[in-house]
Amino acid sequence: MDTLISYAQNFEDVILWRALSHVEDGCYVDVGAQSPDTDSVSRLFYDHGWRGLHAEPMPQYADLLRARRPDETVLQVAVDVRPGVIRFYGVGDTGLSTTDPAIAEKHRAAGFGVEEILVPAVTLDEVLEQAPNGVVHWLKIDVEGAEQRVIDGWTGKGPKPWILVIESTRPLSAEHSHEQWEPAVLAHGYSFVYFDGLNRFYVDDSHPELKRAFGAGPNIFDDFSLSPHSQFCALVNINYHALEAERAKLQGQLEARDCESHAQRLEIQRLGSENAALIARTEEARHEAHKWWSAHEELQAQTQARAGEVGGLRMEAESLQSHVKAAREEAHRWWLAHDGLSRQLDVVLKDLDDERKMIAADRERQRSELQALTERIEAGEREISQWRQAHDDMSAKLALAVDKLIGKEAEYARSLDAMLEMQRRSAIEHVAELARAGERSRVDFAELAAQVDAGKHEAHRWWLAHEVLRSQLDAIEGSRSWRWTRPMRAGAHRITGAVDSVKRFLRPIAARAIQAVFSNPQLHRLVKPIVARAPFIYSRLRGVAVREQLFDGHVSMSAALETPLVAIGGGERDHAVVYLDKRAARILAELKYERNEKAT
Repeated sequence: MDTLISYAQNFEDVILWRALSHVEDGCYVDVGAQSPDTDSVSRLFYDHGWRGLHAEPMPQYADLLRARRPDETVLQVAVDVRPGVIRFYGVGDTGLSTTDPAIAEKHRAAGFGVEEILVPAVTLDEVLEQAPNGVVHWLKIDVEGAEQRVIDGWTGKGPKPWILVIESTRPLSAEHSHEQWEPAVLAHGYSFVYFDGLNRFYVDDSHPELKRAFGAGPNIFDDFSLSPHSQFCALVNINYHALEAERAKLQGQLEARDCESHAQRLEIQRLGSENAALIARTEEARHEAHKWWSAHEELQAQTQARAGEVGGLRMEAESLQSHVKAAREEAHRWWLAHDGLSRQLDVVLKDLDDERKMIAADRERQRSELQALTERIEAGEREISQWRQAHDDMSAKLALAVDKLIGKEAEYARSLDAMLEMQRRSAIEHVAELARAGERSRVDFAELAAQVDAGKHEAHRWWLAHEVLRSQLDAIEGSRSWRWTRPMRAGAHRITGAVDSVKRFLRPIAARAIQAVFSNPQLHRLVKPIVARAPFIYSRLRGVAVREQLFDGHVSMSAALETPLVAIGGGERDHAVVYLDKRAARILAELKYERNEKAT
């Protein structure tokens, strides 16, 4: 297909085609796709063999995309900073739907109908990872004021698009909004190349050869035409609809003239019937005259044969002649009337024939137009039938996938029940073991329980402090300074990783050193006072000893430094420590140490 037809709102597809026309069977991702035809950036590429992925949360447009693009992936989701379920404000039959409640309220105040619904949300990483060919040549983001949230959820996972097209003005306004999210786009390795008054275009730095296509705006050398849905064809569409109305009007007039023609044909048939009756009456009069003339001839012959009877028969002959003359006059009068009616009928028939020819010409023209319209309707019905068949196939596949998913969920539920049963049995055995240990040391257990309660209160206090810090952390992460210092944090993470590597290297060395101290009482007595003067080092060495299981969990650090090392192979271990998380285990160990310090 060589003809370029632009369907986009602001010729975005023409600019992208200028840069990517050399790519065959390319791939695109359209976030906020809306209609598959009206204001569609992807329709031009779809007509030229490209295929891609669409993210559209509005059910109306998602269903339309599946119907018109059955061979493409349509995700009926919103794209946000994190996955979940969010509120979405749909503005029907427009491209103004948004996730921003403030923008939705402005649309409602302007008279638009706004419907609030809950929709699933995914990140841009998850969308790009589902690209059908593993490569994305262009990505368009048009989410009506929520561009920053979409870009903040993009960490760079999945294929990296060659070109980005991002709407950079506020909805229904020429006010710029790219200052909020453009630094994050540039940080992903893109360069700004073009602004068309509505969108900003960015090119991946690894494809600098594409930048030369973003010079002038759409022009005559791009050799493209406008689609019927384009806003720039509004006047043409208005004139087209006016012509359609005029055509309907002429069709009505043609039907009225057909009715008049039918009435005139009936009138002609009536006049023809009267003319036939008149001709029959004329023929009857002629026959009567001929009969009288024959009688006259017979009488005249009898007069000649009977010359002697001339006197008597003369008067009868004259009477017969008067009857013949009267019959001739009557026949002549009927003939004149017939001749006048014939001429009048010829004139009427000629006028009706001219009008019939004109009506036939109009009807032929209208018939050709109706035939063309009927062919278009039949083509549309065939296309609708194909769409319906594709929809039925997709529904069957979806039902099969749902059945498989239900089977997997049932299998997962059975495995989960089995795992819960095993955990319940393990818990029962563990409780029984704890009960036996409690019988052996009831007083210590009661004291430990009191300390654990205190530890729980302390842990709850730390949890509350954690929630406060978490809210403060969310505020910090949402601040502008946090985004600006992102490169610095990345460097800090690398330094922390290096420090962790050093720690992992030194930890076994420290464990062997502690084990050597435990195995040598003299060295143990010498090292203990030195380590006790440095609580920080003492705490770190104690943590290494606990993690490496160099002494029994019931023995405090102080007791461990005073007694030789007890192997883990025998004796009971503190199961409460085993089933606590790291923070609770650390708090419990500190409580044990303080208890033993007070006891000594």
